[in-house]
Amino acid sequence: MNVALDSSPLEEIRTPLLDIMARNDIGSDRESPMDAAFKAELIKWGQAVRDNPKDRYCVDWAKFLYSPRVPSGFYQSGAEIAENLFSGISDTSYNIPASEVSFLERNIKALQNFFSIARKSKKNGIVHVSMGCGPYPSISSKDLIFARACEAQEYIAFDINAGFALSGASLIQQRIPTLTAKYIVGDFTKPFDLTSYTNNKLVVMTLFGDTIGQHPISYKNDNGLFSQSVSLEKLLVNFGKATNFEALLLATVDSETDPPSAEAKYQGRGMKKLMHALWGTAKEITGDRNFNPQAFTYRAEYDQKMKAVLFVHTATQCTSLTIDGIQYSIPKKTEVVIGCSQKTEPKDLESSWINAGWNQVQFPFNYDSTTRAILLAGEKIPKGCTRHCVSKALSM
Repeated sequence: MNVALDSSPLEEIRTPLLDIMARNDIGSDRESPMDAAFKAELIKWGQAVRDNPKDRYCVDWAKFLYSPRVPSGFYQSGAEIAENLFSGISDTSYNIPASEVSFLERNIKALQNFFSIARKSKKNGIVHVSMGCGPYPSISSKDLIFARACEAQEYIAFDINAGFALSGASLIQQRIPTLTAKYIVGDFTKPFDLTSYTNNKLVVMTLFGDTIGQHPISYKNDNGLFSQSVSLEKLLVNFGKATNFEALLLATVDSETDPPSAEAKYQGRGMKKLMHALWGTAKEITGDRNFNPQAFTYRAEYDQKMKAVLFVHTATQCTSLTIDGIQYSIPKKTEVVIGCSQKTEPKDLESSWINAGWNQVQFPFNYDSTTRAILLAGEKIPKGCTRHCVSKALSM
């Protein structure tokens, strides 16, 4: 089970975050195998820049971001993360969280009816597991709305970022004192297990935000640009196995394909801070204290062929990065793509969830923007059961 910290009740969450991280070697200077993989990715990129001059390159930042280890000082507490990395997201043009809140508000009554019927199948009620719970702006809106709507007895914040998971569980516990809040710091792109936390409860997983878009159904365009190396199908397989395919999953999908509108969602001040922080990780891991992360500017660029927003960094000056004693020159105007967010419709994802062992629940969502949603049931949940729940919910 790839979990850095075991799921724990709120008593441990009250322990100072940095102490918890120190006890688990999170944020220490100890190098992990994942750091070595990321360093290898940087070396590969540096060699490409040196040997095959062209305008644009890719670095697979997922090899680092999906490691439980983080550079010293990179993540502090949930509040500091929200302030330092994500400040500006909620009050700038980055409006995926706002559109998802609007979606939930439009559908909350029908979803509430649905889960009030579905939870009767388990004697201990519902556990809401927020996969990739994210920072405060997301927690305080989407998860809070949903946890209240499904009347969860238990809430689990699951994130690769210790600060997000800890602060998320703490906040939900404060706002809904009648439930039990826990957290898991782990990597859900690798196999994990939730069965020990559910105790005969109906597991309802949510996948809000941009996670589906960052695990695209197609990886490359004609220029060889790619996003993360874990497909959506593999992600859903992990989710299914973690719950013995007896869970429900509600996931949102961003279908915005108008280039200016799609790009605008990723141009906020908070996004720029986050993207520049990623270059700071390269400085931390390589130990190159002379490398200047500020030598790159960030922009979001919509790629028509991939139907995806690319996260592009451009060198504004000639710079270099030293890795394992080898200095790689980075010419001015070099462009580096560190990921993407693919825009799609739920129907385009059907083969992924079917192959992964999930069935779609035909729920009549009410849409008012480009935010779409899919409600899935693990293959061990009878289809007749979910059809009955939907039918009863719509008649209430």
